[in-house]
Amino acid sequence: QVHSLTKGTTYQVVVQAFNRGGMGAPSSVITVATAATIPSPPKWLGARVTGTGSIRLMWQMPGDIGGSHILYWNLAYQRIGENTTTAEVKIEAGTLFYPIEGLEEKMDYQFEMSATNKAGESSSAIFMFSTPHRDDPVQPDSVVVLATSRQSILLTVDDEENRPVMNIDDRDITPQNA
Repeated sequence: QVHSLTKGTTYQVVVQAFNRGGMGAPSSVITVATAATIPSPPKWLGARVTGTGSIRLMWQMPGDIGGSHILYWNLAYQRIGENTTTAEVKIEAGTLFYPIEGLEEKMDYQFEMSATNKAGESSSAIFMFSTPHRDDPVQPDSVVVLATSRQSILLTVDDEENRPVMNIDDRDITPQNA
């Protein structure tokens, strides 16, 4: 018996007997493959609001892909409290995000995603998200902090214009005790 083989991998094996009389002739090469298994569910990273009724879902590869490439992602979502699925989508395997538009504002949604490889479909990872009201501020892509002097910093949104968000100097900062 051979242990610690990798799932979904092809191996070439040569068998050769050995006893007190010495070594026997080697066998011809035998090709064997271990079976792939169903992957574990993808890992949710979350969602980012991209506009009124629009979000961008983000996830990571499963911890265990089952020894086979992911073929596609399966996404289903619905408003919480409803018994019918709003949409079901198959997403290309090379993608780790998906934009969704047309969501109702100030609603709770449940998203379920699974991964499919040649062995089958994983169980679903579940993510819940509440859409904001159209007047709620939209989260910026990323905020950059720039030191403008020893006593002040400038916060900017990292976009094409690098527009200022707020200028903070030492009068605005409250020291935090470690």
